[in-house]
Amino acid sequence: MDAVADDELFDTDFASRIPGAAHLCGHDMHTAIGVGIAQVLARLREQLNGRIVFVFQPAEETLEGARATIEDGILERTSPQEVYALHCGPFPVGTFAVMPGFGLPGQDHFQVELTGPDAVTDAKRLVALADGWSTVEYPRTPEQFRRLLEDIQIPDGPLARFVVAQPQLTSRDDGALVRVWLRAWPDSRYTEIRNATQSTADSLTSARVDFTKEPFPAMVCSPELSETAATYLHDTLGDGAVLVLHAAFPFNGEDFALFLRDVPGAMFFLGVANPEAGINGAPHTPDFAADERALGIGVRAMAGFLSSRLTALSGPHHHSPGPTDRHP
Repeated sequence: MDAVADDELFDTDFASRIPGAAHLCGHDMHTAIGVGIAQVLARLREQLNGRIVFVFQPAEETLEGARATIEDGILERTSPQEVYALHCGPFPVGTFAVMPGFGLPGQDHFQVELTGPDAVTDAKRLVALADGWSTVEYPRTPEQFRRLLEDIQIPDGPLARFVVAQPQLTSRDDGALVRVWLRAWPDSRYTEIRNATQSTADSLTSARVDFTKEPFPAMVCSPELSETAATYLHDTLGDGAVLVLHAAFPFNGEDFALFLRDVPGAMFFLGVANPEAGINGAPHTPDFAADERALGIGVRAMAGFLSSRLTALSGPHHHSPGPTDRHP
């Protein structure tokens, strides 16, 4: 359930034994923590002031699972007031990261078909245009990755707006095909880029743009509920245990975005990195590994936080965030 199409480099007893399939996401950690939280809260059932529902959805990596789960009626059946998710992150074990008003970018992809004698030349022009949109490069060294993690913690910093573009040109007998894959923040950038692409295509004699699918939306965490979680985690775990991210990590997305469009809530990152042990905690990298001490930290902290939210929601003066909290 945790495999992606890659080879893993970190040698552990749970390393994949199948070439081309690797445990690089942390979903096995997420599952263990989710089950642990459920076990803790089940033992405390009589002390809880409400109901907690655990949702296990498939196909997050392909951005299909959340939509299918929602269309299957999970929100109508459970009527949640708030929704939360926890994901491994490349932060020190024992820490959490919250993202008030931020989260992870959505994504867009489209293609341009070109025909005629100038098709390849025009396609190269489109590829150059797409390359020019990119404002941030994938980190290739530990120092570059460390700088990226620092940048996402800077309010109005270098990643307050960004585009990551990956164009691909394929020559064909009748011309050429350009596919473009994008991540951007904020979502309004996708409209700007589509307009620029269409304008350039219109100037070419034989280009046809295919915008069949709408961009997948960004995951945007409730500012209020993220800050509430930060306060709880700080009070529970102590100074230095909570990091606040003021920008989205540019290279990953999350279909939990669809839940947050319907229900106020937030995702948190659970730190699983341990540099001294050679554990980078960075999902989707070939040498991803996680410090398993994070399992117990995640279970205890999230069980306590969810219990505290039930108490708050059952009180006489609680406030449920509205649409402006969900979509800042």
